[in-house]
Amino acid sequence: MSNLFDSENRRVIETLNAGLGTKHRTKPYNLNSPDDLKHALTMAVGAYRDYYHYKRELLGVAEDLDESLEHYDTITWINQGSESDNADIEAEECVDAVEVAISAFDKIESRAKVHFVKTLAMILSASPELQRAVFGRPYYVSEGNMEAEIEKLIETLDESEYHRSIPKNFELLMEIMADEWAKGK
Repeated sequence: MSNLFDSENRRVIETLNAGLGTKHRTKPYNLNSPDDLKHALTMAVGAYRDYYHYKRELLGVAEDLDESLEHYDTITWINQGSESDNADIEAEECVDAVEVAISAFDKIESRAKVHFVKTLAMILSASPELQRAVFGRPYYVSEGNMEAEIEKLIETLDESEYHRSIPKNFELLMEIMADEWAKGK
């Protein structure tokens, strides 16, 4: 991931913001600021959820394409990857393009997940006061158990309805954290 806040990128983002009326971030996060940490987590969960969703959509396209080839172009479906005279180059290129896209999205989804996990773990390791400012309450997740607990949280997040809204993804995360981690506390 490129450094978003070097002087050239900052200038480009400021020009974009001025031209489009957007408010894309142009400065690094202050890790001592609850507002910055909340914003960082909001963006991290949003990025992860978006890339996870897009990859799942592409996996669905691959499955649908395979079924279409099986039903409508059976010989093409049977001969996929073969050197047969019956090979359908255009269909093979289509299948290959979807596979390349899935691979690319898998990489950015994985990168976004790592960033999301690190951001969440950093906040969970912070003081109860800082957690309260970000989450609305502190959570007591032990360092030794944190990775497994976050992974369970992500599994629940992955099974939840997808929202294109960045704030709704953050709200969903807060709901899941409260449901999963506030039990019996």
